[in-house]
Amino acid sequence: MAKRSDINLIPTELRQQRKTEEVRKSFNLIGLGVFTILSVVSLLFFVFRLKLRDDFQAQEKSVNRELEKINDLSSVEQDAKRLKIKYDAVSKVFKNQNNFSVLLDNLAESTPKDVTISNFATVGENKVGINGNAQSYVSLANFILTALDPTFGGKIFNGADLTSVSLDDVNGRVKFTLVFYLKSAVLMKEK
Repeated sequence: MAKRSDINLIPTELRQQRKTEEVRKSFNLIGLGVFTILSVVSLLFFVFRLKLRDDFQAQEKSVNRELEKINDLSSVEQDAKRLKIKYDAVSKVFKNQNNFSVLLDNLAESTPKDVTISNFATVGENKVGINGNAQSYVSLANFILTALDPTFGGKIFNGADLTSVSLDDVNGRVKFTLVFYLKSAVLMKEK
């Protein structure tokens, strides 16, 4: 009896054709699978790229907002620097500013009633030039002595030079010009 395996009713060409079709189906399925996988990977890559672009744009907008804030703060910083410079200048002016009310108070305190001061001006840091007239030479001498007395004007004055003195024949008064020397830094404002 013949074995079943020996009996071959399908021709070999047909068998080979079936095998080729099976291989082709397998390759088609593998190709389709690879195509699907590549499509999914490409889609994921594309979505990831879009997300990265959106994140990048959002970060760029955030950076631009921060740069605008920094620019705003830089103008504030520049304003603060300008104000600091102005403050320092004003402080220096006030620190170096003379306190003329001390001079006026001492002159008023040491000026007798019969002496009139018509003009005075500070000359440099340590001198005060005074023009005026007095009832007599004695009144002028009293004025100078009183101004140099430590209980009166001598608190700020430490010397005097009489630069010019003359008697006015019309009204009988003595016209004078003198310079008082100030003690150092007596007119500076106290802190």
